[in-house]
Amino acid sequence: MPIPQVPSPPRASLKRRLLLLLAAITALAVLATSAAFLAFEVGQIRESMVRGLSGLADVLSTNLEAELAFGTPRDSERSLAALQGHRSIRSVVIRTPSGEVFATYPAGLDRSRIPEPPSGGEPSAWTYRGDSLFFFRRVRTEDRLVGWIQIEGSRAELL
Repeated sequence: MPIPQVPSPPRASLKRRLLLLLAAITALAVLATSAAFLAFEVGQIRESMVRGLSGLADVLSTNLEAELAFGTPRDSERSLAALQGHRSIRSVVIRTPSGEVFATYPAGLDRSRIPEPPSGGEPSAWTYRGDSLFFFRRVRTEDRLVGWIQIEGSRAELL
């Protein structure tokens, strides 16, 4: 008994193949554009978070300049207590020029989780650790370094 021949499927027309090719190219272009847009937006959000903490660091450095210069940590902690309304601020650490912790918010902050300030000569720096953004800013009076401000912001709350 002879084996029956299975008819081959008809070949797609040239028009259909071109349409499929155009659809595939369009889908890839939309996917690449979406990925670029997402990367841009993530960068913008991070930049916005850093700008927000930088502005807060400017205000704090101006307000705490005298306390650091005169060595009054209790006054600094009272000033920092005003941050209670900022849910996005997890902690603030004020350091002396030698790196010793001068004042903290919240008061009694666990010192083991306080990262060291940057060792370079930059006036400010920032880094992400876990779900926190850490921002560091030098506090200066005219020509003299009087300390450091370190702010830990919650990435989830800052968004």
